[in-house]
Amino acid sequence: MNIFDFYSPIYDWFMKFWRLYKPEAIIRALEPKKKEIILDIGGGTGYIANQISKKCKKVIVLDSSAKMLRQAKKYKNPKLILCNASALSVPYKKGDFDAVVFTGALHHINNSDLSLKEAYRVLKKNGKIVILEFSKKSFIGKILYLFEIIYVEAIKFFRPEELRKKCLKAGFQGEIKKISRVEYLFIGKK
Repeated sequence: MNIFDFYSPIYDWFMKFWRLYKPEAIIRALEPKKKEIILDIGGGTGYIANQISKKCKKVIVLDSSAKMLRQAKKYKNPKLILCNASALSVPYKKGDFDAVVFTGALHHINNSDLSLKEAYRVLKKNGKIVILEFSKKSFIGKILYLFEIIYVEAIKFFRPEELRKKCLKAGFQGEIKKISRVEYLFIGKK
């Protein structure tokens, strides 16, 4: 069983309570266009994808938890396409997407390097990648890290520079942008 199947009914509540969802910052960084197709890797309940979908053609929400994806059905949004699959083997062709987003998901993926390579593979030339991750330096970040270690699974929070180097190694060009005491973004291109 995927641990997020268990947390799926309360996941959005938890993220909103701790103010960990940042759709405005992601959309600003992503700059989605009306004709673009975007892949949200680890998109879970579809909360962020639903916001992004207002600015683009469609968003594929890819997640390994079927129950998290079931939560996304509540939006009844025809622009959200749900895909129950692994971030380590994305079931799409090379260059299928205009942009790829990871929102607080990369630290949950056991082989983050492979996942980034998959994101690179399915992204069009000059396509954009936006990754939101959490920093352990703040009080809330430490609480979130401890909560996830104790109640969710073994995870690895990346230091901003560490994430930037991983993305560069996967082939992306880009930079880190701090958006709060808790969160930062990697904003890059293929």
